[in-house]
Amino acid sequence: MISNKSNTSVGMVTASRISLSGWIVATNQHEKPEDRFVTVQGLAEREIMADSAVWTLRLQAHGEKEIDALAALSRQCRAVDSFLISHGLRPRDWSSGAPSLTRKEGAPVRAACTIRIETGAVWSVASAYQDTARLKANGVTLVSRPAPVFQISDISSLAPELLWEASSRARESAERYAAEAFTRLIGLKRAHQGNIEILAGEGGKGSAESGQIIKKLRVVSTLEFRLAT
Repeated sequence: MISNKSNTSVGMVTASRISLSGWIVATNQHEKPEDRFVTVQGLAEREIMADSAVWTLRLQAHGEKEIDALAALSRQCRAVDSFLISHGLRPRDWSSGAPSLTRKEGAPVRAACTIRIETGAVWSVASAYQDTARLKANGVTLVSRPAPVFQISDISSLAPELLWEASSRARESAERYAAEAFTRLIGLKRAHQGNIEILAGEGGKGSAESGQIIKKLRVVSTLEFRLAT
């Protein structure tokens, strides 16, 4: 959906909506004048690119003796290193945990370790994840291969603008309603700014948000205004 991978965000999309069901008290003659109000909602959305990725691989190897299992595991780790580098990652982007050994009577010794990739090179991680079949072809045995988790590191810096935008759109809806109802707003009765939701971007609908590089931030603010008599 975004051809330029260096972009960190793609515009702001805003909209507003007003639901009059149960709220058109300004025209209800049975209500007390001081009880007349209108409730409105404002929506603000932004698509943004994740700026960090965390991906964990767990490998295993077997051998008749401990030294054999560890040697086989070491070869697999080197194959993973080369694989990650081929996808544009740097050695500092990952770390390998200490190997563990499992011995069962009558069975080969099992050696296992975990490689954790943590980097800002999100597109490289996505590319590597899609290509993990090549690891198996190179003799790497993956015990588990969970999908990478793509994250936004500083949502708090985006929150004020999103909340302001949503609240502004809600107020615009209230003012538009008041004008159409030949009345005016006389004060804010109640407000709920709303929480920022993190959703999959347009190209990832139906998929888990955590596995998508392009995400959508959404906030809906609900405001209740008193109306003049």
